[in-house]
Amino acid sequence: MKFKNKIKGIEEVVEFRNKNREKKFVVCVGVFDVLHPGHLYNLMFAKSQGDYVIVAVTADDFVDKGPGRPFIPENIRAEILASLEFVDFVVLERRKALLKL
Repeated sequence: MKFKNKIKGIEEVVEFRNKNREKKFVVCVGVFDVLHPGHLYNLMFAKSQGDYVIVAVTADDFVDKGPGRPFIPENIRAEILASLEFVDFVVLERRKALLKL
């Protein structure tokens, strides 16, 4: 399950980005509670626009889509996104932490 290595803390991703300033990073932010074709097309397009795609998954505590949401816990949503070949890094988005990207 090497894809789990793509799930990083925000500081790790910022450090990697700082060491690779010549590369283009694209950041996509979302809940991704139920991954659908629109998400996939968006992420594939993001990959075509840069060298690295960072997906920031909104943490459970910040999802405000109604009772019983999110359907899928944050750790599983992160794993699903990390398993996609066109996603390079996944971080949990906890509002203030995202500002570092």
